[in-house]
Amino acid sequence: MKVKELKEQITKECKPASRPMGIMGELASPETVFVRQFRWTLESKLLKPEVVQKLDVDFTNKTIDMHVLEIVTTCQPINVHHWLDAVKRKDHQENLTFTTYDGCGNALYQYVFHKVELVSDGFSFDYSKSDISVRKIRVKYDEASYELSPKMKQEPTWHLASKNSSIPIKLKVRPTIDFEETEINFLNAKAWVPGRAAWLSLEFETTKADSNHATVWLACGIGVSLELREGNKVLETWELNGTQLKKYTVEEDSHKYEILYDTVKYRKENDA
Repeated sequence: MKVKELKEQITKECKPASRPMGIMGELASPETVFVRQFRWTLESKLLKPEVVQKLDVDFTNKTIDMHVLEIVTTCQPINVHHWLDAVKRKDHQENLTFTTYDGCGNALYQYVFHKVELVSDGFSFDYSKSDISVRKIRVKYDEASYELSPKMKQEPTWHLASKNSSIPIKLKVRPTIDFEETEINFLNAKAWVPGRAAWLSLEFETTKADSNHATVWLACGIGVSLELREGNKVLETWELNGTQLKKYTVEEDSHKYEILYDTVKYRKENDA
């Protein structure tokens, strides 16, 4: 039995779900950014961000546990030792800044921990191991201030653009591709592998005020592209080649479009 036929049979036998499972709602939005555990920095005026390996923050008890690398650089003091000495002497009010980033290096949000004081400091050495030496440090802080990155405060918007103008749209998903199944016969066995690629149709909405422009562009076959913008700044561009209007429906406040396209040329800002 082919994979496609098997999927159809399973779908028919399954009862309709009372609630869709999996990624839903805003989590499936193309603009959604997930904060990842390996994209962050912790730093201060004396503590370098690249030496902090691990971090645990307890907001209830206002403590921070961290593992800091002991890195020796020629003609320079070991950074963590230098920082610890300054914290112990209380030469100045020490603040630690924690920042998270997206995959492009843009800051997402930031915590500043004020009036940091040392609680404990230690390390462990063992002849039976060859692990990198880390300093295990616990500090406490007086208060923490939170700030969302300015980039995240301004929500990116999608635009349908031609050479001379563009209109804002509501886009469900970015352009996506599907692969047809190819049957391979060998002796008395069959196998199905991904074959020819085909771009799927794209659905989006426009307001009534912008619907005339979109309809004319698509019906006349004028080359269009998708642009992801932050204000007037273009972040991403998706050129949809061979665009054809498949269908559109008129509702009270908007027009819904479905289009077909043959190929896509994608580029980011500053890409050659």
